[in-house]
Amino acid sequence: MIVNLLFVVALVVRGAQGGNRTALIIGCLFSCWVCVSCIAARLFVLPFEFGFRELVQIAFSMQYVLLAFRLNVDYAKILVWLVRGALVFSAAIIIAFFSTGTWHNMGGFFPAERLWGLPFFPGWPNGLSVPLGFALWAILLKGVGPKRRHLAAFLISFAMYVTTSRGAVLACALVWLYYLYSLPFWRRFPAFTKALFVVFLVAAAVLFAVTYLSDDTLYALTKSYDRESITNTSLQLIELSPVFGYGGQTLEQVQTLMPVSLGAWSAQQTHNAILEIAIRHGVPGCILLVAFFAALFSRMKGRDRWALFAILFILSLTQDFIRNFEFLFCWHLLIHFPESACSRKASASGRHSKEDGKWT
Repeated sequence: MIVNLLFVVALVVRGAQGGNRTALIIGCLFSCWVCVSCIAARLFVLPFEFGFRELVQIAFSMQYVLLAFRLNVDYAKILVWLVRGALVFSAAIIIAFFSTGTWHNMGGFFPAERLWGLPFFPGWPNGLSVPLGFALWAILLKGVGPKRRHLAAFLISFAMYVTTSRGAVLACALVWLYYLYSLPFWRRFPAFTKALFVVFLVAAAVLFAVTYLSDDTLYALTKSYDRESITNTSLQLIELSPVFGYGGQTLEQVQTLMPVSLGAWSAQQTHNAILEIAIRHGVPGCILLVAFFAALFSRMKGRDRWALFAILFILSLTQDFIRNFEFLFCWHLLIHFPESACSRKASASGRHSKEDGKWT
């Protein structure tokens, strides 16, 4: 967390240009409300002293304001290195998958043990879906990466699959579906026909899963009782403190306030960005954050970016990615990356002409 904050400070020192004034104002209001909720929760809600968790919560919330700025950095080069890092990381995941013998535990085409990579990779397994999914989008939709970009895309896709994270599997499927939907081949067909094709692919995938996957695999992919318990508990906690929230505390910190089922307290957070912010900073903080992202979204142009925004939003409803630095960093690239600096014919060199901003 300290490294993440120092990196943000370094970007600010590097220089920031004018951005979305509306988003900047809302972001500052959200940051101020974070401070208010942390102090108010200590005075009126929880009988604990102001501590390190609140300081970290305030510091991380300040990062949202930076999304409103266009930083004076080479976005094209950053995106290339993000893809390269994702390829190296994917190769490491696949090597570990086979070298540890995890492939022996494949039950119904899916690894039976979800936490096999926990000793080797930080953020395992759910924290990997956003950076790997973003890199997959950059390769398929923006042409970033090696010349054999489809091979690189399959490498990342397989790594996302063997993480056994439902978020990673969902992100991979959504990116590939959108890529197939946007192929030039389909331009001759109306939107309704393309939508039917997507529905057919989804139906075929469901039929394959029901027919060929084992019962254990289907259970691992579709179980929802734990999330239902977490959601119900979160809503009850929000009802107890709807205005200020709990000042940066989340499920494992506020369990003394109410008796709940074991299914919810076995989790450390809500696995949902909206619920997480509402618990931490109340309904007003949640409204401010939604308004902030809406203001940022209004600046995005292009169907590809809107599609990735939708995918990231869906993922944020399945995990609390919004508190992770890589989620904010991908958001910054998505909002401010110049469309002219990259195309589907981009090379893997990472070099681009300073005169026209296009890749060479």
